[in-house]
Amino acid sequence: MNILKKENIYKGFLELNNLLIELPNGAKISREIITKKDTVAIVAIDENNEVYFTKQPRAGVNKLESIELPAGLIEPGETPEEAARRELEEETGCIADEIYVIQKFYADPGCCDNASYICVAKNPKQVKELSLDEDEFLECLKIPLDKAYEMINNGELNDCVSLISLLKLKNLK
Repeated sequence: MNILKKENIYKGFLELNNLLIELPNGAKISREIITKKDTVAIVAIDENNEVYFTKQPRAGVNKLESIELPAGLIEPGETPEEAARRELEEETGCIADEIYVIQKFYADPGCCDNASYICVAKNPKQVKELSLDEDEFLECLKIPLDKAYEMINNGELNDCVSLISLLKLKNLK
C-alpha cells in the first residue's frame, strides 16, 4: 500500500485525515484515518487479587458512569511503562513495585493509526489522593478480579481496552 496524498480535515484532541492510497493492484482509493497519540491501559492487581478501576463519564457513548481500567495517552518521549506509571498515579493515587507491557494492539486499524499497550502493575499501593485535570470527573474503585470477569460477562464492563486487557491477563494465568 502506498499513500499518495494526505489531506488534514480536522486537528484537535485527535486528527482526521483523508488519504489517497494506491493498492498493490494499482487501484486508488480514498480513506479517512483518525490519528491520535498511542495509549496505555493498566491492570493494577494488589495482593488480595483486587484490580483498580476508574468510574467516569464518557461522552462518546453518552454514559455518566463507565467503569474502565486506568488508562491514558502516551506523551511524546514517554515509554508505555512511564505513561502507565503516571496514569496509574493520576487516576488511582497508586504507585506500583513493577510495571511491564504484556500486549500491544490496534483497536481499529481500518480507520485509526494509534497503538494501545496493556501494562500490568504489580503490588499497587494507594499513596495519595487522585490528581485530576479540571475536566476529569472520576472515581477510583477496587474490584476483585473474579467479580471483574463476571462484570465482563454481564455487560457492566464493556470498553474494548478493559475487555482486551483483562482477557489477555486471564490467558496468561
